[in-house]
Amino acid sequence: QATDKDNILGLLTDKKCIALFTLLCVFSLCTATNGLQSLVTFSLPLMAGLFLERLFDTEKKRFWSRTVFASFILLSLAIFSVFGLFLREIITAGVPCAYADAYAGYSEVDEWVNNLLLFPSHYFSLLGVSVVKYQSIADFKSILVMIRIFGGLLLLALPLYLLFTYNKQRRSVKIFTLSHFALSALIMFAYIFGLLNTASWRLVPILASSILASFVSLCEIFKHSGVIAKRLGVLFLALLLVLSLIPAFEIMSTDRDYKGESSLHMLAEELEERGLHNGYATFWHAHAITLLSDNEVKALNISVDKDGLHKETYQQQYSWFEDEALDEKCFLLLSYYEYYTVYPMLSSELSGYTEDITVGNYHILVYEKNILDVFSEEEK
Repeated sequence: QATDKDNILGLLTDKKCIALFTLLCVFSLCTATNGLQSLVTFSLPLMAGLFLERLFDTEKKRFWSRTVFASFILLSLAIFSVFGLFLREIITAGVPCAYADAYAGYSEVDEWVNNLLLFPSHYFSLLGVSVVKYQSIADFKSILVMIRIFGGLLLLALPLYLLFTYNKQRRSVKIFTLSHFALSALIMFAYIFGLLNTASWRLVPILASSILASFVSLCEIFKHSGVIAKRLGVLFLALLLVLSLIPAFEIMSTDRDYKGESSLHMLAEELEERGLHNGYATFWHAHAITLLSDNEVKALNISVDKDGLHKETYQQQYSWFEDEALDEKCFLLLSYYEYYTVYPMLSSELSGYTEDITVGNYHILVYEKNILDVFSEEEK
């Protein structure tokens, strides 16, 4: 609505526009307090969309009034975003947020090609695509996989329609289109050259924006295209609707507690049955086991690498490692990979365990006393 007015006076004299503009500025400030990751997923793509729309505009009529208007919005967003970053420094008091700051770091140069090659597997995993080699393509599950694959490709391809018909679109659609591709470019830059490739969910902003852009594309196809294009649009819409229904039905058919058969359930039950109430595990196991056991088993989060064991402060405090209960019998839970990562230490720093219990692909080392002295104070 504000872009249709194309002038600052129109924005500042309309009560609804004033309210929306105020909310936009406040939201930009708040997102900036969450650091670079929120700027990359909201403020920067929006500012890029506004800027690029002006850059690519060849219409002479009202060019300068629209440019001044867009500059005012850009400047306002930039000011509130910078203020939000300063506010973030005050709130965090300089405490590093390494997990959230993955957007701000580079990976090694020789890893860039491999990072790019990770994209297909990570992207399709977000859509639930999971297959094994030589899996038949004729059974029902494979049909669902095909729907997910073609649906995922369609989500990436449909927004291109907005790009190819850019000059025919309304100004608001142009800004949205450029914002979508700016967001995708920013995420992919950090994914290939940075550290976002460590987890598939880091690509969620691209997937979410692609879903919105795909439905905007379909709306534009139904409004302005010919008969054949509209028929294709109906098929594309049907595919996307089926794609969205598959995980919905899977969730509804899943038992609420997985019948207690997940590895985390089994580990929690094993530890509780053996009377092991305090110990250590890596992030994805520690907090989950504590929760599933209803706090009967308390596992502290640690990290494991070839250099040994390290205390972690993510979602916990160093003071928790000083719990007197840890001076009694404690356990060290390791996955198969983690176990063999620290295997050389089992005869030195980590020696003294009384039991080595195997549960599925996990090892539970039992100690009669606290092993806190083997932990590095440096968080990894």
